[in-house]
Amino acid sequence: MSDARAAVARLTPRGVGGVAVLEVRPSDALDRLRASFGRPLPAAGAIAYGTLAGPDADGPLDEVLVVGRPRGTVEVHLHGSPALVDEVERMLVGDGPRAERSPLTLEERAHAAAGTAASELGARVLLDQAEGALRDALARAVDADTEERARILATLSARGHRAQRLLQPARVVLVGPVNAGKSTLFNAIAGETIAAVTDVPGTTRDALGARARFGPWPIVLVDTAGERDLDRVADTAGVAVERAGQVLAREVAGGADLVLDLLPLAADDADARTDGEGARGESTGPPRVAIRTSAAPVLGPSPEAWGPRTISALERPDHARRVLAAVFEETLDLEDPDGAPWVRGRAVPFELDLVRALEEIAPLREGGASALASLVDRL
Repeated sequence: MSDARAAVARLTPRGVGGVAVLEVRPSDALDRLRASFGRPLPAAGAIAYGTLAGPDADGPLDEVLVVGRPRGTVEVHLHGSPALVDEVERMLVGDGPRAERSPLTLEERAHAAAGTAASELGARVLLDQAEGALRDALARAVDADTEERARILATLSARGHRAQRLLQPARVVLVGPVNAGKSTLFNAIAGETIAAVTDVPGTTRDALGARARFGPWPIVLVDTAGERDLDRVADTAGVAVERAGQVLAREVAGGADLVLDLLPLAADDADARTDGEGARGESTGPPRVAIRTSAAPVLGPSPEAWGPRTISALERPDHARRVLAAVFEETLDLEDPDGAPWVRGRAVPFELDLVRALEEIAPLREGGASALASLVDRL
């Protein structure tokens, strides 16, 4: 790029600020920056500290951090004095008009999103794409024959859907009758005592949420009011609040990604319940899975005697976490053919709109290569 004015943009708002950030893309301006910085510019993902020399011998302009970005672009982080920022811009581009911020590239969007990813592995996925993994895979797909292109795009689309669970937490809602162990399980998964645990019916009257994880997957876990027949309970203000809590529980469950129906074991059904229960499909709404709770008092302390999808969160919280992590992965189809939710350098489309576009292009036998090439050009 020969025109330096098209290669320098201010990423922070104009005006007084503690720090200003300039983006410098490959150009004559980048050469000027390199000369002023007096040392090699950092590679993508690396940071270098130093000073910018002024255009004359009066001393340095400022102390700066230079951050390497993909494709040879760098960010210059300097003090936010408007006069100082203007002086650095003039040094890089002269007195011509400054460029406005152009739309972010695919790599830049991945880099920006990494800072807000809901999990460490999600951030690692994004940083791989910031370094060009996805663009390289799409370029290979453009040049592939029809069958290979369809295979590559189908693989990328499946990875993209799974990656959403690393980038945004899924909502998992606990429902069930009173004293089913919902609050005990909630505290075990959350890792701290948030919900009150008693054997008094109606203790939980609201929906409590907490950030947690099932294995590597970030979730928002929600504890809800227990279900019981309130028509047989004296109508009091407390019952009215509990009834409202039950209504709220049903509403929250309707908007979940996964609903766990907790059903406590009782002494008289121990033999019948050791096989556990599977997912309960519904014509509409989120998937629901029945989980048997309070197994230890009925079946003994060993999980080997409990059967699948049967837990005892009070006595064996680690076992409960493992069981529910497996249920989560299986029900939401998160089991990865590569054996891990993150593999270093693996291409993953991280935006749902892009995933859907790849799904539309994958089956095209005529025009698939040109459609994909046009899409890649826009990224």
